[in-house]
Amino acid sequence: MTIYLSLALVLLVASAVQGVLGFGFGMLSMSFAVMLFPMQEAVPLVTGYALLVNVYLVYQLRRSIMHRGLWPIVLGGLAGMPIGVMLLKHMQEGLLLLTLGAVMITHVLWSLRQADPSAIDPGRGWALFAGSCSGALGASLGTAGPPVVMYGSTKPWDKDQLRGTLQAFFLVCCCVQMTLYCFAGLMTMELLHYNLVLAPTVVVGGVLGLRFSRGLNQEAFGKLVLGGLFVLSLSFIGRGLIDLGVF
Repeated sequence: MTIYLSLALVLLVASAVQGVLGFGFGMLSMSFAVMLFPMQEAVPLVTGYALLVNVYLVYQLRRSIMHRGLWPIVLGGLAGMPIGVMLLKHMQEGLLLLTLGAVMITHVLWSLRQADPSAIDPGRGWALFAGSCSGALGASLGTAGPPVVMYGSTKPWDKDQLRGTLQAFFLVCCCVQMTLYCFAGLMTMELLHYNLVLAPTVVVGGVLGLRFSRGLNQEAFGKLVLGGLFVLSLSFIGRGLIDLGVF
């Protein structure tokens, strides 16, 4: 019962953050899920919940999805996900977590120095690269957000277009990841049971987050994105150092 209650609270907060920012569910929920489950169980478990919340958010934001900007990152994601599954099964996560945290902090500092980051469009090559990195990170750590969030922040999209496009990307990734986990034997009936029992918690959190986000202006939304990335980057760096035995 303690595991159910703890997981329900984490899922409620994480799905609400996802509804507000358009990312963060995997990062937040994984930060706590690994305290309750082994890594190879936590990632498929979180992916199952992420699939649920992304289905709801994609439906709500379907008119804001930028399809021309979506498909390049999806193609990159499809290329990166099999690599991520392999890393989940065979590679120590400490180095991946440290790298992820460093990339996120670099992005936050870079964005703060730019007068108008949304005026810069890096092109489809960078979309493919960001998508492949997100696909690999999502499949290996349950945290696909940072690379595509960084890429999306350089596009001339408003907050709904950014969130809608990111949700569509995450939904595709979750569907493919769950298929790969099943073939790799990482998704079990026990984990599926957790997904089904606590599914309503994810929906409630997503609804609350989406409603709250509608009262935000563009400047406040940008600050939330950068602040969320910075805090989460520190969390990943700390976890990576612990995993490597530094602390």
